[in-house]
Amino acid sequence: MEETPQQIKTVGIVYLVAGIINLTFMWWVSSTVISTAGACIATLTMGLCPAFCLGIVPFLLIPLGLIEVVFGALTLGNPDAVKSFIKFVPFLEIASLLAGGLSSPIAGVVALVMLKNDEAVAYLEG
Repeated sequence: MEETPQQIKTVGIVYLVAGIINLTFMWWVSSTVISTAGACIATLTMGLCPAFCLGIVPFLLIPLGLIEVVFGALTLGNPDAVKSFIKFVPFLEIASLLAGGLSSPIAGVVALVMLKNDEAVAYLEG
């Protein structure tokens, strides 16, 4: 059996941390900020621009947080099970910036950099 590279283990930890942050408080912070900004815009435009409804968009961080926690746990426990999918999660994390997430895009960039390492690439392809 092939030894799992340290970069893959670190990516699993990064996924877990980002997922826990998203599930605990990031969705609430993003929802509060976006709802407040939307309400201010709606008030200033006398209701012509109902941007306050954008406050529901950060709830998309909850499913992403679940995906991050599951993939983080699987990456640490049985990395062979997620070899083919581990490269796609960082793109979901980076796209979460559109939902107001701040921790996931950072985690996505860190994971992409670590997954580009020669040792990690050889492990994922092998």
